[in-house]
Formats: sequence, C-alpha cells, structure tokens
Amino acid sequence: MLPLLSVSSGMLAEQEQDARIRLDTSTSADGIALFCDGLVEMAASSRSMSDREKRECKDSDRSPVEIPVANDAIVVVTNPSNPVKCLSTEQLYGLAGPESAGFASWADANSLGSSADLPEQPLKVLVPPSGSGTLQLFVSTALGPTAETRNTDPKLRNDAVSVESNELVRSAVLDEPAGLGVAAVSSAKSWNESVRILQLRSDSSADCADPTESNVASGAYPLGRSLSVIIDRKTVQLDQTISDLVSLLLSAEGQKAVAETGALPLDPSQLKESQRLWNTVIE
Repeated sequence: MLPLLSVSSGMLAEQEQDARIRLDTSTSADGIALFCDGLVEMAASSRSMSDREKRECKDSDRSPVEIPVANDAIVVVTNPSNPVKCLSTEQLYGLAGPESAGFASWADANSLGSSADLPEQPLKVLVPPSGSGTLQLFVSTALGPTAETRNTDPKLRNDAVSVESNELVRSAVLDEPAGLGVAAVSSAKSWNESVRILQLRSDSSADCADPTESNVASGAYPLGRSLSVIIDRKTVQLDQTISDLVSLLLSAEGQKAVAETGALPLDPSQLKESQRLWNTVIE
C-alpha cells in the first residue's frame, strides 16, 4: 500500500497546498493496532480486519470502516531457471503447508497427493514477515482449502525462511536456483523478468491463470485480495485531509494512480460499491 499512498498523497498535496500527510510503514497488523489505539487517523491494510481487531477498536471507542480502494494479488515467484510454470493450490500446500516441514525437494510434495509430478530440485520457501497481510492471506487462501480437506491446521511450514519485506523476497529468490517466494503482485510487477511469477489454479480448475486485473476480479486467479483504507466513522469528517485523500483514491484519477503504482484498479462494480460505502460515511 505504501507506493499507492505515497503517490496519492503527493497528488493531493499538489491540489491542496496546505495538505500534510505523514506516512509510516508497518505490517497490516501493526497498522490496525495503531489505528485502534487512536494513534493514527487512517490505516491501510491488505487484508480484512479480524473479529478480535474489531472488538479492540470498539473497546477503544473507534468505529472502523474498511473502504476497498484497489485490488491486489498474492503471487508465488521462483528463479527463472526453475522449470515449473504453474502450481495448483494443492501443490502449494504440499510445498509450503504444515505437513511439508522438512521437505528439502519440490518432489517431496508429491507424497502429499499433488495432482502432478513436481521435479527433483532443492526447495526453500521464502516469505514476508509473519505480521504481513500478504503472508496471512497466503496461508488462509492458498493453504487453507487443502488443510481443511486434510483436517490439518492452515498454517505455514515451520521451517519457512522469513525475510523483512515483500521487496526482499526478490533478492532471496534470486539467490536460490529453485526457491519458492511469496509476495504481493504490486511489488513483483516492478521486478520485470528477474524472477518468474508462476501461474496458479485452484484445485477445482484445470486452467492456469496469471495475476491480471481481469483474472483477479473474476476469481480465475485464486489468490486475489482487496487493498483497503480503514477510517473512523466518528472522526473522519473532522479531518478534511484524510477525507479528501479517500475521495481521491476512489476517483478516476486515483484509480489511474493505482495502476501506475503496480496494484490493480477496482473493477466498475467494485468501485461503485466502495464509493457508495464512502458516501454513507461522509453524508
């Protein structure tokens, strides 16, 4: 979310000379916690708030409203020298799920019933920090369905290597001839062809899909997600700058900035719904 908010804040500053917005970087979890504690007026998140977080906000007399402003996708990346081009969510579970702890080769995942043979090559799973929305959504959407089928906990293998940010996944994957990395498409799109973004398919589909705008919006790509800003219904109208920033993000100009920063614009029906939700807040 940082590139999008940086660009949109700059756009707002050009339109309103007295607009001042301070941006701090954190995980989705930390940003939501700061918001619920009343330490920031707006949080940005790459996942939905949990029930626990909503309760904590309510206990602090905050009334959070989550406004989707863009789409994004979680991507699985690997070294270009890796022959693998597409993975199913079942195969992702076999490579990165809880039962794969200790697997040192991609081929080891075949023992968990993957639908196609994976090659014999060294395996290292590289992921962003545990508090990141990227990793949390990867666990729930990529690993969760197969975990439920196999009656196991939906969690990451305990020997996955955590790196400090989405951006650092790229360099970690480049150091591993057959590394398997997890990142946001908004980060990975700027990596050009230095790493390979794998096609993915759900277990119920035979078709592999790229993380394009249309595939994410339609659900053909199985690891899509919304990027949202979280504001306080009670106080947002008292902060004109925050109010103007949200309105900008939901404008045609703001959605153009979404695309320019590597995220995916909302499709027309999604944008209309976000604008309707925002209007209920400011009216």
